[in-house]
Amino acid sequence: MKRKLKKIMLGVSALSVMFAASMLFVSCDKGNGEDNGNGDDNGSGNITANGVSFDMVKVEGGIFTMGGTSEQDISYSDERPTHQVTLSDFNIGSTEVTQALWKAVMGGWPHAECNPDCTFEEDGKTYSYGKGDNYPMYFVSWYDILGTDASAIGYTINGVTYYKNGFCYKLSELVGDGKQFRLPTEAEWEYAARGGNKLTNQTKYSGSNNIDEVAWYRENSNGENGNTYGTHEVAKKKANALGLYDMSGNLLEWCSDLYGEYSSDAQTNPTGASTYYPVLRGGYWNNEAKDCRVSTRRYGISPRDPGNGGSAIGYLGFRLAF
Repeated sequence: MKRKLKKIMLGVSALSVMFAASMLFVSCDKGNGEDNGNGDDNGSGNITANGVSFDMVKVEGGIFTMGGTSEQDISYSDERPTHQVTLSDFNIGSTEVTQALWKAVMGGWPHAECNPDCTFEEDGKTYSYGKGDNYPMYFVSWYDILGTDASAIGYTINGVTYYKNGFCYKLSELVGDGKQFRLPTEAEWEYAARGGNKLTNQTKYSGSNNIDEVAWYRENSNGENGNTYGTHEVAKKKANALGLYDMSGNLLEWCSDLYGEYSSDAQTNPTGASTYYPVLRGGYWNNEAKDCRVSTRRYGISPRDPGNGGSAIGYLGFRLAF
């Protein structure tokens, strides 16, 4: 099971986990979404849709240094040069989107390739990716989240269009209070993973310099019987300073940006490059510790083809923003 992941070369066969050298909850009818008052007046806090609840965390904007900063100890070339980024306030999910929430919004699993038990075979053994309401939703492509129906545009945010057949728009309709759910930008993701303005001493991983405190990764993702080699239920590890869980490890998370090289120029609310491949962040259950750092970058290298749903595989998930 010692496998290393290169920058992800993803295909649409959801059970084909391709490894190479390591570089790498809602009860309401439509329109009756509610906030239980645990958040502030911008709608963060606990939200419910179709019987499943989930938490959104308000992140106050600020200025931070993005990229392979000194506490990271090592950094890959695409984490440099470091550069100053200014962000406005935003909201982000406290956890990765769960299987319960995905099914409440979309009605079922995103791809038929996921067998009923969410298992895969390797070296003559059967392993489980992890299945249950509080496990994160995987086998999710960028296009499953955004939608693909160009004749039914929902809204456009940060240069990205969210279509009416995608998860974000459908959830927005269910919640029904004007929120427009989206993916976080890459800069928002890293700022939140670092703890926003709540943390003065930066850490290598999201919430700690000890990866075992905050992440499911290669060295601890096996179950007791050795057959649970995959995701774990969300929020079982320590949260970071903002109360966000699993931003290091468990699943790689889609961002709204397209991948590009960094510039040393200071930026305000950057939205990524004009390239071909969506950004992935955070590391996943079979990554080495160095690939779960808060500044580590990845991207999906399968063509973003709406006809096949783009890249979807057993270690790709996401968390919400608005």
